[in-house]
Amino acid sequence: PSSGRGLLGPFKPYLQGRHGEGVVDSRALYEEIRARGYRGTLRTLQRFLVQVRNNGRSSVLPPVPAARHITAWIMRPDDKLTEDDRAGLKQARTRCVDLDALTELTHGFNHLVRQRAGHRLEEWINQAAQGPFPEVRGFATGLLNDFDAVRNGLTQHWSSGAVEGTVNRIKMIKRQMYGRAKLDLLRKRVLLSD
Repeated sequence: PSSGRGLLGPFKPYLQGRHGEGVVDSRALYEEIRARGYRGTLRTLQRFLVQVRNNGRSSVLPPVPAARHITAWIMRPDDKLTEDDRAGLKQARTRCVDLDALTELTHGFNHLVRQRAGHRLEEWINQAAQGPFPEVRGFATGLLNDFDAVRNGLTQHWSSGAVEGTVNRIKMIKRQMYGRAKLDLLRKRVLLSD
């Protein structure tokens, strides 16, 4: 893009930052900078945005990855991330301090689950309860409400997965048979579906 002179000059760093965040709608950007004092035309802004898109200079930040990608990077164990994934997560964590703190909390909880480290659950709950994220604090409060069961689930090797799977299968058959049969036919379908 051209030099910083003209009506658009003071707003160029802001516009480049918004473009780097993935905001490319010229009308929305026009309204944003009008609220900040811009008095030029929409057409002037559109010409500048075309230059920004076509220029590809390093001063324009790369677009922010989709939330689902960032979530997948955070939830996946570090040894399962590709180099591109690691670079993307590092860049996202650098650009967003909150994401950095949230990633640390998430990695801590993932460690509890994957390593069956239930003995460290109380420590993690205290750390999460003191954090700035209301959603994580709510999650930590929920864990405290059923602390013994959660700790045992993170410590013991017992699982109710087989029972839950059977219950889901029975409920599916019941939904399929809704209004079509009485208990005797439903019972036969459940027994024969094994």
